[in-house]
Amino acid sequence: MMWRFLVLLTALGGIRIWAAKLEFSLNEGNACPEMPNYPESSCKRNCSAMIESHGLRKTLTHGSVVHCNVAEELVCCPNHPPQDPFSNKTQALTHSAADSDPQPDPQKTYPHMASLRYLNPVTLDSYLYRCAALVAKENFVLTSAYCAGLEDVIQMPNRVRLGLVAPFKEELVINGSFNYNSDLVLFRLTRNYSSEAMAKICGHQDLDSSRKLMAVGFAQRNGE
Repeated sequence: MMWRFLVLLTALGGIRIWAAKLEFSLNEGNACPEMPNYPESSCKRNCSAMIESHGLRKTLTHGSVVHCNVAEELVCCPNHPPQDPFSNKTQALTHSAADSDPQPDPQKTYPHMASLRYLNPVTLDSYLYRCAALVAKENFVLTSAYCAGLEDVIQMPNRVRLGLVAPFKEELVINGSFNYNSDLVLFRLTRNYSSEAMAKICGHQDLDSSRKLMAVGFAQRNGE
């Protein structure tokens, strides 16, 4: 009886593996059929970056990628990047708020906030926005020393994107020069932002007279 049980488990395991290797015969550019728990996709050849982005969100794995033309090495490539899991929560909170208490526009409330763009260390053909920065002068942004990636050129930011939410404003290139101390880094930009984007630098008297302070920013380690 034991060997029969093992044979049955082996057979069932083979069925699961075979089912995961679902394949179609399509031409490049064709829309892939709808599949349960699989993002909307099209038959494509080059899809490594999109698969990696879905892999980071655990919405897709290399083993679950569906082939749509084995002979031409085409796969059902997701049409869109994975959705941020926090976006739905944010929208739900926004819709549940009372109409009489509208949320402030972050673009107007924090016009000086920006995000830093990094090369994706996994794919090397896409970009990530992992750290916040603020526009200290028209052509300088200030950020945490942790976000500078000074020990590895791949971990150094290469562009600055102004704005916290879409539609984002212009991206400017970091020209590579910076001032560094143990806590903060000041990056120089190749061009200028408008003066309206500059952060107001508070003095000690401002801090003494203020009843409320608000910290705004974000940072993310690689792989998290």
